[in-house]
Amino acid sequence: MNRRNQILSGIALLQVVLIALVFWPGRGASAAAEPLFSGVTLDDIQAITIHEGDTSVHVARGGDGWVLPEADDFPVTSLTATDTISKVLEINTRRLVASDASSHARLQVTEDDAVRTVDLETKGGDTLTLIVGSSPSFRATNVRRSGSDDVYITNNLQASDLKTDYGSWVDTSYLAIPQTDVTGLTVTNGQGTLTFTKVSTDTWTLTD
Repeated sequence: MNRRNQILSGIALLQVVLIALVFWPGRGASAAAEPLFSGVTLDDIQAITIHEGDTSVHVARGGDGWVLPEADDFPVTSLTATDTISKVLEINTRRLVASDASSHARLQVTEDDAVRTVDLETKGGDTLTLIVGSSPSFRATNVRRSGSDDVYITNNLQASDLKTDYGSWVDTSYLAIPQTDVTGLTVTNGQGTLTFTKVSTDTWTLTD
C-alpha cells in the first residue's frame, strides 16, 4: 500500500470512529434515561430535609400546604417546597459519569463531604437520599443516590437551589399594608407601651 492509500485509509478509519462516537448507544439524546427516583411523584413526598454541613432545614406537609415543624409549624411558601422537590425528582440517569466508589471523593458525593444531602420522606415511611456534589461546569452538578455507586451529571439542580436557611422558605413579608395607609402604630413589650401617631407624610409623634 502506497502512502496515498495509507492516508485515505486513515481518514476513512477516523470517520468510522467519529460516527461510532456520535451514534454510540447511551450517548446524547438517543440514550434511554430513567428517573433517579423511579416511580416516585411529588404527591408521594411527605417531607424534605436538606443538609449543608452542620446546618439543615426540615420541611413537611401540614394542613393544606407545607410547614417548618421545628419552627412551630410556621407556613412555608408552597411553590418553594414543590419546586425544590420536583427538581430532585426530575433528575434522570442519562449522563453517567462514574460507577466506582473510588471516584466519589473527587466528585464530592461521599456521605461525609457532600455539598448538600437531601432526604425525601415518603408517605409510606421510606427515606430516599440524594447526595449532591461538585459542579464541573455552569448548571451541571454531580449527584448520586445513596446506596448506589453510580454518579450522574444533572442540569435540573444546583446546590444553590437547596437552601438551608428558614428565610428562603417562608414569606418574609409578615404583614403587607401600604405604608401610606398606616396612620398609627402601637408597640407593646415587657417595659410598657409606645404609641406613634402619623401627623403628616414624613412626621410622626409619640403619644404619652
